[in-house]
Amino acid sequence: MPSAVTSATETRAPLGLKAGWVWFTLAVAPLLPMLGLYASAKHGASGWIAASGAVGVCWIAGMVALAITARSRGPNAVSGMLLAILVRLGGPIAVGIAVDARGGPLAEAGFFGLVVVSYLATLVVETLLIVRMVPATGRAAAVASDSSAAPVS
Repeated sequence: MPSAVTSATETRAPLGLKAGWVWFTLAVAPLLPMLGLYASAKHGASGWIAASGAVGVCWIAGMVALAITARSRGPNAVSGMLLAILVRLGGPIAVGIAVDARGGPLAEAGFFGLVVVSYLATLVVETLLIVRMVPATGRAAAVASDSSAAPVS
């Protein structure tokens, strides 16, 4: 009869890319109405457009970064993570700076600030998902198997 300790410390299979995309989308979806309501209270309809654009840019960058992370395993893992960071940060910031420099109703509606808030929120979600997507290897797997064999006092 297996003990409760071994079943609680067994390593789980890593999260797949499609499941990561679903969880990312579900976690980021509530961000749009929250930012939209905030921005529309100050800037009207252009606030909703700015919030939609900011969340959309960060969502796309997050989805691409999750795909890069999922596809880069083994010896390319570090370079894949660096590329994912570049995509996750570079895309939204470049779009935010471009819209802000161009001016117009989106810039007046605070597009760059909405991009920063969206980026920080999606960064938290994506980091939690990436940790779950990377399989436990080496020392982490050994520690998990050693702790399951340890007697419970």
